[in-house]
Amino acid sequence: MDLHQQKTLSLIRELSARYFQQSNNGKSLLTVTNCLPSRDGKKVTVLLSVLPEKFETEALQFARVHRSDLRAFIRDHSRIQNLPLLEVELDLIEKGRRLVDEVKRADELRLGDK
Repeated sequence: MDLHQQKTLSLIRELSARYFQQSNNGKSLLTVTNCLPSRDGKKVTVLLSVLPEKFETEALQFARVHRSDLRAFIRDHSRIQNLPLLEVELDLIEKGRRLVDEVKRADELRLGDK
């Protein structure tokens, strides 16, 4: 990945985070964790983390419905010439990381009680 593509992905990640912060319904916290380009560079997948987890389905549906608005927001707030198509998915790696942290915390509490 060249420097230009890295800067573009960083800008898309930053503007996506700002868009979801401004347009979120307030039920859940949407956090943009990463942006992954496709091999041909024509699509970018925006990865989201949602808290509380019980609202993941609703938040993902919200994000997918508002993809065109997100794309327009990025176009209006950047100078990216060829803005790629945007996909939105849950960040399963971040979700797994949170689960591991919870298990570690539970083990530390259990060991601390002995």
